[in-house]
Amino acid sequence: MKTSEFYYKLPPGLIAQRPEICRSDSRMMMLKRDKGVEKILKFREIGNFLNEDDLLIVNNAKVLPCRIMAKKYPTGSDIEILLAEKTENNTWIALAKPGKRLKKGTILSIMDKATVQVENINNGFYELSFPDLSAEAIMEKYGEMPLPPYIERNDDSGKAQDKLDYQTVFAKEEGAVAAPTAGLHFTEELLSKIKKLGVKIVELTLNVGVGTFKPVKTGNIEEHKMHPEKYFISEEVSAVINKHLSQNKRLIPVGTTVVRALESAYDGVKLKSGGSGTDLFIYPGYKFRIVKNMVTNFHLPCSTLLMLVCALAGRETVMDAYNLAVKEQFRFYSYGDSMFVIE
Repeated sequence: MKTSEFYYKLPPGLIAQRPEICRSDSRMMMLKRDKGVEKILKFREIGNFLNEDDLLIVNNAKVLPCRIMAKKYPTGSDIEILLAEKTENNTWIALAKPGKRLKKGTILSIMDKATVQVENINNGFYELSFPDLSAEAIMEKYGEMPLPPYIERNDDSGKAQDKLDYQTVFAKEEGAVAAPTAGLHFTEELLSKIKKLGVKIVELTLNVGVGTFKPVKTGNIEEHKMHPEKYFISEEVSAVINKHLSQNKRLIPVGTTVVRALESAYDGVKLKSGGSGTDLFIYPGYKFRIVKNMVTNFHLPCSTLLMLVCALAGRETVMDAYNLAVKEQFRFYSYGDSMFVIE
């Protein structure tokens, strides 16, 4: 299948730069799988379409303030790095801002308070060591939220607010380099209302990794390789999910990250608990094993996230819905509006 089949034209003005003042005031498109758009409403109305015995599954990954501004030593030239994943030998895998390259042995200075050294380079990723302050201490003192490049900040205004806005209200487990954005629409008040309906809510963790920034560069999507991401599902949560599956009750995954974790952890009989890694690439033609519904955002053209949604709801159905969203002036991407895909 051609990557170009997942392209759509998006006016730049529809890319959300901020969330709604109240998260649940975002819009929600109800999309019937393989049929089309049924309703357009506010996200806060999602409870009207949930059943008492539904199980809502959210990703509790917490985003690290892993965007670090540094200077090359001794030239003093600016460089932006993104700390992506801690390795077993206490170094970190990182990305540099597109267009910037580092050499092995390069030393970086962080606010003249700490140094970082490039130990190795592998396929565009840098392995960094921290001889002075730990990476965790540097992030705490000097880190910024790793907002996607389509969220533009011309100055420092709003950076403090982003540390609140770019986390879900159920974020707990640190390690993600991007937010599981479908969860950003929930407020504590909305979650409370949903629970009162009798809907159960459980959490798993998938730490969104650098793969979320990796575009599909191949002409055929089958040739694209996903970067592995770590996930964890507790025994308690897997037991609840397996009980729902055995009773043929509805699962509502919130976000593509939850979908990938569920599909990766299912062994054909039940959902396995524990931690693992997944490089599962879901695109049209994939046979879903347990996922039939999902809450998601509106994703970038030709992205693996859009391809996943197309795999679940049908490419033509989803692309038609996206064109309608553009016509209806929906807000797109991380801070934008949502879609509820139903069976």
